[in-house]
Formats: sequence, C-alpha cells, structure tokens
Amino acid sequence: MATRRTRRGFLKAALATSLAGLSFLAASRVLPLLPLRHGEPPNLQQYPEFGDPGPDAFYAVAEHTELSHAILYHDLGSSIANARRADVLFLGNSRMPLGLREEFLVPEADKLGLRLFSLGCGYSELLRFPLELIKKHDLRPRVVVVSGGPHMFFEGVSSVAEEALAMTRWDAAKQWLEVAASWNLRTRLHAVLPHLDFFDRRLHWDWVTYRSARTGWWRPVAEPRGRYETQLAEKPITDWSGVLPFSEEFHRELENRGALLVLTLVPYVDAQVGHLEFLSDELGVPAIVPSFDGVTTADGSHLNRESAGTVSLSFWETFLALPEVRDALGIDRAH
Repeated sequence: MATRRTRRGFLKAALATSLAGLSFLAASRVLPLLPLRHGEPPNLQQYPEFGDPGPDAFYAVAEHTELSHAILYHDLGSSIANARRADVLFLGNSRMPLGLREEFLVPEADKLGLRLFSLGCGYSELLRFPLELIKKHDLRPRVVVVSGGPHMFFEGVSSVAEEALAMTRWDAAKQWLEVAASWNLRTRLHAVLPHLDFFDRRLHWDWVTYRSARTGWWRPVAEPRGRYETQLAEKPITDWSGVLPFSEEFHRELENRGALLVLTLVPYVDAQVGHLEFLSDELGVPAIVPSFDGVTTADGSHLNRESAGTVSLSFWETFLALPEVRDALGIDRAH
C-alpha cells in the first residue's frame, strides 16, 4: 500500500512538473506574438555568459543596493581579515575600484611583497564610512590612498551606508544570503529560459560587479564599452575651506595609527582637482594629480578598462616614486 501511494505521489509530482514546463514553453511561444507591450510583442531576454570573477569573489552591487557596506561593517566573510593584513588601503567611491583597477595594481604590488586592499564602495560614498570601518576593525595600514573628488571630504554617509550602520549582524548576513541567492537563481534560470519583458525593463544593468574578499576590489564581469572624454571643470572652485574640517579629523586618525595619507583621484567628466593641492598644503601630505589626456569613461563617470590600465600604472609609478611612500613602506631606493 505504501509503495502504491509513493508511486502515485511521484507520478503526480512528475505530471505537475511536466505541465508547468509545457505551460511555460507554450507561453514563451505564444505571448511574444501578442501585442502586449505598447502595441508590440514583448521582448525575450536572457542573461549572457558573464566573465569569471574568481573563487574569492561575491556578488556585490545589486540593482537597488550594494552589499559591500554591510559585509565590511559587520565583518562577514574574510574581507576584513584580509584588510587587516594590508600594507596599503585604497579608499574611494565607485570611480576608484573601476579606475585604479586590481588587475593592474595588485600584480605590481606583489612584485614588492606588498599587500593592497580596497575599502571603496559605491553610491557616492563619502570618507566618513571608511573611517568608521578603520576605527571599528582597528585597521592599521602603513599607507592610505584616498581617491575622489571634493564631495568625499564633507561630513556624511550614503543612504546605503546609513542602512548598513543601522543593521544588526544577523540582518546583514540575511541580506547577503537573500540577494546572493536571488541573483544566482535568476542568472541560472534566465540563462536557459527566456524572461518575458512586457514593460521595457532590462534584465540587468550594463555593469555587473562582484567584489574580491581577498583584495576588496570590485571585479566587473560585464561593463559598457563607451568612450566618453574626461575633462577638468571649466569653472574651477577657488575656495576649498569647506573640505578642511573633516579632512583634519580623518588625517589625525590616520596619524594616530601610524599611517601615511596620499591623495589622488580618478579622472571623470567636469572634474575638480583644486582640493588635492589645497589639502596637500594644509595637511602636509602628498597628492597625485592624474593626467586627463586621452582618458575616457565607459559611461560618463567610470573609466573603461583601457583608460583604467593607463591611469592605474601611471598612478603606481608616481606613487612608488614618492619618498614619503617609500619610507612608509620600507622600500629600498634600489627598487
């Protein structure tokens, strides 16, 4: 009797699964023929085959949030453990990890036996959030590179950082699990079965970004291929006194931890660079102003890979030539 019931249950489940599959296939054939999208048939969309982010990477930038903030602040996974071992920390918003890229910088650092780690986060993040990370996790690098425009040096945090700060560790872990599970399911499902789009909504953004737990860097597995020229602002700001109060607090904290501060930025459209010279003079720290010649972005804000390679290697050469950096990192003059 039990065997018959088991067999019937199995047959019912198989029948339900078969009917669901046949219904989906029928719908995927019939619905695209119907004028349901502004009088036009709906689109059929599938996820492409993305690049491999590496075994140490996790999906980081979801469509309506970013997981980096909560993962870093609540010390989930191995990211913070690796940040504690870093000789050089890189701080900045989304322009930094996509402009000063891991693939160009980390191999150069490896040649010198140096460990780099990025605390860069998106959503136009300001410096208050990485400062809180440094203090909360007692990070003590030898050098801190801050890359960004003048807005980063004002007080405040992004809306995503504010959310992460208010979370419990359990909430952060649950968010990571839910977002990662949803992404993995959707990309696997719609790589095989088409998604029916009735409302002109794209299946994914141009940028699809993972994050390395080993180095902290963003790793794009898909990115736009635009070429938008970067340029300096036509009307440079002359009064930079507003960036000084928080910058002085930030610099004091690094000095107390024995870390050298180095300022720079990644080129972008209508960029201001005067704050770098101002803060360099006021704080007594080195600043690296990049060249904008021939440097292009993929989307109007973030460098494409070709320009990122040029900017990254130029930065690294200038960075290593600074006497303060060589002294802080213990690099022999012969290197």
